[in-house]
Amino acid sequence: MSPNVSHQKLARRMEFELIRFVEENKLGEVFDAPLDVFLSANETVQPDIFFVSQTNRKIIRDRIHGAPDLIIEILTDLSEYHELGEKRKLYEKAGVKELWVVDSMEKTIEVFVLSGKAYKTFAKVQHSGPIRSKLLPKFGVIVENIL
Repeated sequence: MSPNVSHQKLARRMEFELIRFVEENKLGEVFDAPLDVFLSANETVQPDIFFVSQTNRKIIRDRIHGAPDLIIEILTDLSEYHELGEKRKLYEKAGVKELWVVDSMEKTIEVFVLSGKAYKTFAKVQHSGPIRSKLLPKFGVIVENIL
């Protein structure tokens, strides 16, 4: 089933902020679902939003063949929580450096960074306030402007 309206609105706001930052700083490219990301020969995902840096550009072909640098997943219903658990394991295994989870039900944005082979929480904000990326230190959003 396709994402609901709430999901799409959140994704649009988040993607707009990331695209603006990435393009202004000429850092790489931002993509969104539906676009296949082949993490391995038998593991394919479609992240909601993702960033591929200039240095990682070789993974961009007709589809994405390798781990993006940063992925953003949007949660607006319970089915997405289950899906996130599986995706998170795949992202860790593939070496995605940073994962953002935008949760409309909990009104949180959480940033995870890859530490060794597992994600560690870098930042989490609920309801309001700024949150930033570790991978892109000058990139951040105001939570209440997204949720």
